[in-house]
Formats: sequence, C-alpha cells, structure tokens
Amino acid sequence: MALKATFCPLEKDHTEAVLRVFSSGSCELNLVQVRPRLNYLPTTIQSSADKILNLELRPDDVWIITYPKCGTTWTQEIVWQMFNMDFDDNKDLFQKSPFLEMELIATSNPMPPPPPNSEMGPPPEHIIQSIEYCASVPSPRVIKTHLPLSMLPAKLLDTCKVIFVSRHPLDACVSYFHHAKNGKQFFRMHGNFDDYAKLFFAGQVMFGNYWDHLEEAWPKRDHKNARFFWYEDMQADLNQILHELNAFLGRLRTNDELLELSQFVQIKNMKARSMNRAKDEAEKEFNSMFIRQGGCGQWKDYFNGDLHDEARQWLEANMRRTGIVTIPSLKMNSAMAGRELPFEFEPLSKDEIASKRKVFQEGSLELELTKTIPGRVFLPKVYQEDAKRVYNMELRPDDIWIVTYPKCGTTWMQETVWQIVNYELDTTEDLFSRVPFLEAGHIIRSGPKPSPPPTTEGVEPATPPAMPDFFLNPIDYLEKKTTRRIIKTHLPFELLPPNILDVCKVVYVCRNPKDCCVSYFHHCETGGKMYLIHGNFEDYAQLFKDGTLMFGNYWHHLKGGWKLKDNKNFQFVWYEDLKKDHAKGVRELSEFLGIKRTEDEIRTLVKHLSIDEMRKRAMQEAKDSEEKVEFSKFFRKGVVGDWKNYFAGEKLEEWENWIKENVQGTDIQMNFE
Repeated sequence: MALKATFCPLEKDHTEAVLRVFSSGSCELNLVQVRPRLNYLPTTIQSSADKILNLELRPDDVWIITYPKCGTTWTQEIVWQMFNMDFDDNKDLFQKSPFLEMELIATSNPMPPPPPNSEMGPPPEHIIQSIEYCASVPSPRVIKTHLPLSMLPAKLLDTCKVIFVSRHPLDACVSYFHHAKNGKQFFRMHGNFDDYAKLFFAGQVMFGNYWDHLEEAWPKRDHKNARFFWYEDMQADLNQILHELNAFLGRLRTNDELLELSQFVQIKNMKARSMNRAKDEAEKEFNSMFIRQGGCGQWKDYFNGDLHDEARQWLEANMRRTGIVTIPSLKMNSAMAGRELPFEFEPLSKDEIASKRKVFQEGSLELELTKTIPGRVFLPKVYQEDAKRVYNMELRPDDIWIVTYPKCGTTWMQETVWQIVNYELDTTEDLFSRVPFLEAGHIIRSGPKPSPPPTTEGVEPATPPAMPDFFLNPIDYLEKKTTRRIIKTHLPFELLPPNILDVCKVVYVCRNPKDCCVSYFHHCETGGKMYLIHGNFEDYAQLFKDGTLMFGNYWHHLKGGWKLKDNKNFQFVWYEDLKKDHAKGVRELSEFLGIKRTEDEIRTLVKHLSIDEMRKRAMQEAKDSEEKVEFSKFFRKGVVGDWKNYFAGEKLEEWENWIKENVQGTDIQMNFE
C-alpha cells in the first residue's frame, strides 16, 4: 500500500519565516510539505512513508499518538510500566518504547558528533533505524508517534489499542519552544518566543498544524480500541487516569500497584532519573528535550499584549472550524474563550414584586433582584455585572465545586469536602475563606447597606472593619488563591462555565423540597436586615413553590443537576442519605475525589462534621453577637423531617401533588417522606 500524498519542498515565504527563528542547518529547515494536509516532516519521510504505512501490526500493540509536547513521553513511561512494572530498569525509554519516526529526524539532519571525552558513542539502532527497530521489540510493544492517523497503518484501530493524548495548544506551543531551545544542535534556534508562536499558529513547525492533528484523532475517540486523554486531566487526577488505562489495557495491575506506579511516574521523578542516567552533558541536553516542567497554564507567562489577542483569535477560529469545543484546557481560560451569555436579564414584574411584599419589607434583598430569561432564575441585581465573568470563569483541573439549591446542606458539604481533602481538624480559618461562596459578594452588595455607627459629639466614629475579600469579592479572591480551590455556589448549571464537568469535579447536593422550604424560611428569619421578613410561613411557602425566591425554582435547579448524574466528574448526593449514613457518604465522596482516607480517619471526620459540633465551633469562633446571628443562618437544626411541623391537611396534600407533578416523566427518585 502506498501513501496517498504529495511531497513538496518548502515554499520561499515559509523558509523566510523559519529563518527568523532558526539558523541555517536547523532540522526545521530540512522539511518537506506533505500534501494535501500541509504537514511538515523531515525530508526522509519521502523514502520511509510507505514503510510506516505497511508496518506489520500485532494485536497486543499499544500505540500512543500525540502532537509534539502533549504528554507523549509521560504516557510512554506510564503504559510501558503498566505492562512491565520494572522500576529498576535503566534502559533508555525509546529503547523500551520506540519513537517510530525518530530516524526521520536523526537521518534528515546528520547527528552532531559527540563532544570530546563523551561516553555517548554512536547513535543506537532505536534512534537511527527506529522503524526497523520496532519489528525487533518483544510484545507487547508500546509505540510512540507524532504522525497523524492518516499516515499510519490503515488497520491500526481495528488491530491495536490506541491512546490519543492532547493538550492546551498554547501550553504545547510553549513546551515545543523550549524543546527546540534545549535541542541546540538539532534546532539551532536564535529567535524569540513571539516569532516562534507565529510559526506555530501557521502550522509551519515540524509535524505541522496542531488542529489538523487533533482533527484526525477526535472522531476516533469513541472507537472500542481507542482512548482519548487530555494532558490536563492527567495532571489533575493521575490516579483516575491510571485506573482508566488499566481497565482499557485489560486490568493488568492491582490498586496497590497502581498507587506505587503513580509515584514512580511523577514528572519530577522521571526528570531526575533521566538526568541521573545521562553519561555526560551532551546526553543531559538531549534528555532535557523530552522532559521539562510538565505544568499546566504556563502559556499565561508568554502570551501578552498583541500576541495574546492573536492567540485568542486563533483559538476561536479553529474551534469554530473544527467543531471541537469540549477541550477542557481551552475553556479553562475566560479571557481566551470570551463566551457570550446564553441568557438575558429582566426586572421583576409588578405581580412578582407584589407577592414578595406580602412576605418581605421594603429594602429587603428579595426586592432587589433581577431574573434571567430564559430560566427565570432570580438573582441579586449586582450579579448582572459579574454574570459574564462567572460564565467565563477560569477553571482549574483540581477545582472541586459544590453546587446546591439554598438550604440543601451546602455548608455541611463545604466542611465535609474540605476536610476530606485537607484533614486539618484544628483549623480556625473561616470556612468561607477555605471554601468561598461564589455569589456572596453579589448578595452583600445588592442587599441593604449597613447603618453608620452611632456618633458622639467630639468623638471620631469608629471605622468598621473592612469586609474580607472572600465575602465581598470572592471571584477576585478565587483567582488569587494558590492552593486547591473548593467553591460553593447556588447558581444553576446554565449560569456556570459550560465546560465545568470537562475540567472539574462537581458535588451536587439536594434535599426534600419541604424541608428545604422550611430551612430557607428560617434562614431569612434569622437574616435580620438583609431579608427584612415580616410575612408568615404560608405566604413564604407559596413564593418557594412559585420559584420566585432568590435562586429561583427548586425543580429547575434539581433537574439541571439530575441530568448530569452519570458524568464521571459529577457526584449527586441526597442530604437525607448523608444524614442516614454519614460514614458511607464520606467514604463515597473520598473515592469520588480520589483521596484515600482510612476507616479511623472517616470515623473521626464523621464525629467532627456532625451539625452539633460544627454549630458549636462556629459559635465559639464568633467575635460578637452580630457574628453569632450571621453564623446561625447557616447552622440551624439540620434534621430530616422538620417539615412535619409546618405542613398538614390541605397544604400538605397540595405540596405532595406539586412534588408528584414535577417528578412525573423523570427518573428522579425521592426515597424519603
């Protein structure tokens, strides 16, 4: 079989652009165009393309296909070790797991002679005859390539296991730049990053255009013999990825072995071993091309000013062109994505205001709301100023979001998740500093302004203490936070970043709507000047049922969460289940978050996280009576079934019918009274 492609020399303008970055003799100048895709590969591809296309496949082969600098070397080590678990092996990685087209790079540009007194010796077979070398490697072979799928054996996916790995293209660009910079004798780079980035955007670097490569792999990601991973997911939760790979490869390893493997393949450990194995400085330089820092988000230190704008336009144009819009790392950056809001705002209607005035006095926060259309989500007016910022919020792969309708156990879950992650029982840091409430600033700034302190003639009034950023400006606070972020929100999913489940873990908590309504009523009652409630429970319950309270309709919120319950990054929790068996809930949450807690630790956490203990600690930490009132809004009874003291007779029947109507036609199961 022959490759259906045409090989052409580099065009003049391409060569001129490359010479702005690389000196004469660089491997980046010794390339050919491979049409129709306009891939750029070493000149020796012309004599090797058919050999690669007709390479004999084995059913137990595992192929790792990536664009350069997308985590290939890391994935090679992981997969090879998963088969062999040989941590004492000192062989070169490319000897164990061949780089298929390495010989193209090595033979298109004669490899420089080793420096005097070097112990490197002549280039080994796996470097200068890598294609033939593949045939000699014992099974199961783990083969790495940067070639696009169209240049590989046609039966590859039907015969072998294939792992695709991709990465935020701007991080790939930064890493590729340093790869070339470190490979001085191969690349002979003299240009700056900005000029290199322009070559990268044009696809005029070795292996061509990032998007063309991704576009070939993307449609195959659901093939039974393929797995597609984002580098960012590997960085965020390597244990989870190891378990997925283990299952894909046939469950080769036990959980204990996977835990041991996760430590061995940490990038810092791989880099140290690579440097220790090098015989001299020349070999260290060569090895440094393949293992550098391995971080996420480093592009932010390189793309500034006009280059930042050019990068944003390049990203947006290619996402539109390819239709690949679920890239977690791309959507991590709000400035790059710049998504328009899929909703608008409307003021409350006269009828909505009139019904609220039966329950809330003039000046109440509940009368200072706006609503989204579509969705009718009622939110503080100030939210409008931040809506786009929230929707385009920069996500981090290790973020954990706690999403609930109000009074469904959010505060309890905040403390539970934070302690599972950190296990610092003696902390005195404010819970909302540790786990910021995303909308806190919107509520505070939309609500009644605090009264000035009383004045005494001739005495300068005391300046009230400044409210901390985690209350007043939680989004700013979160952006500056350097430790792992756990974020609480009552916003429904359509108002949150649409890629949240591609990037982060989400814990969603819901509760019996009758108990939720009762708890929300008391929250407003103890909210003093913020809510200014004067109405009775019956009128308040009608507002709850109508979905016109702050954060809108209970069912709208619940159904938005329920439909996501099968996503691997989503954990749905009923408050009632957590109350019934808190230890089981903590155990399941720990497993979901990929954090190992012993049974002793779980028992300790259950005691520490009881509502009574949390309330007691909050009251002890309160600085004054006003703060005690504030804390009491978040810790009341925390019981299941308190609704029985409020709903009876016709009102109870009305609510039971309302619940049945809203559950009908769904698979929502409410296993409580």
